[in-house]
Amino acid sequence: MRCKESDAPMKEVFLLISSALLVSLLHTAQAGEANHGALQLDTQAACYQAVGSNDGAPVREALRGREISLVSWNIEKGSNSGWRRDLRRLTKDAHLVMLQEAVLSEEMLPRRQEDFRFWSFSPGYQTAEAGSGVMTLSRSAPGILCSLQHQEPWLNTPKAASITRYRLAESSQDLLLVNVHQINFAFGLADFARQLEDLAAVMAQHDGPMILSGDFNTWKLSRWNVLKEITANLGFDSVTFSPDYRKRFMGNPLDHVFVRGLQVTASYTEQVRSSDHNPLILKLMLEEV
Repeated sequence: MRCKESDAPMKEVFLLISSALLVSLLHTAQAGEANHGALQLDTQAACYQAVGSNDGAPVREALRGREISLVSWNIEKGSNSGWRRDLRRLTKDAHLVMLQEAVLSEEMLPRRQEDFRFWSFSPGYQTAEAGSGVMTLSRSAPGILCSLQHQEPWLNTPKAASITRYRLAESSQDLLLVNVHQINFAFGLADFARQLEDLAAVMAQHDGPMILSGDFNTWKLSRWNVLKEITANLGFDSVTFSPDYRKRFMGNPLDHVFVRGLQVTASYTEQVRSSDHNPLILKLMLEEV
């Protein structure tokens, strides 16, 4: 499937908020975006070229400066008290925020334009009351959004991933951001690997800097080895953290960040009570091209 210009409905494409009111707006990319290329997809992904702002006006802003501040966090659906306070504190100076188990609700979305003007949501698990998935917040508009779903084999519930692409003011290249909630309950490694391979097929087409982050559910070594091999083949480096309070199961961390074409200048975690996962905080510097 090719990336396409579309007026697709809410929960399938790039979603925007105006004031505190939830709205669904999509502004298709102009012809000038065409030289940034279209990602070729042979998976079930829906992929769109789209830019917009929460005041309804199309924009052509880029991420500015060579340093990028990033927060990645499984927020556990905002089910614990204190998550709003922690989210605001952790993301106060961030350029990009990658949330897993985010809830598509007015309560979780940024309410002030000075916080994050843009957000995208890829749906995963849905109930009659709400839907959760992966959410990416940014201060600059992505030029593209791809949304992917894979089914949990045991539970038959979807796990979500999203790919967003941003212009960089300090580079002729674009930054690709991949936000993942990985399959958890499965016999063997086939379903786990297939989700990563579908993402890798898209990422392999990007020749600029990339960030891959999320909750990968690498609760045993064989899962980590699959993830490590696929990311290494794409030229990613695995980020280490100090202090490292990442959630673990059987001693294995579940949350990871991988980078390509970026230098890590700081990477640490914080302990919180507002989620069963602790947030990952990074400072990154664009490498000279």
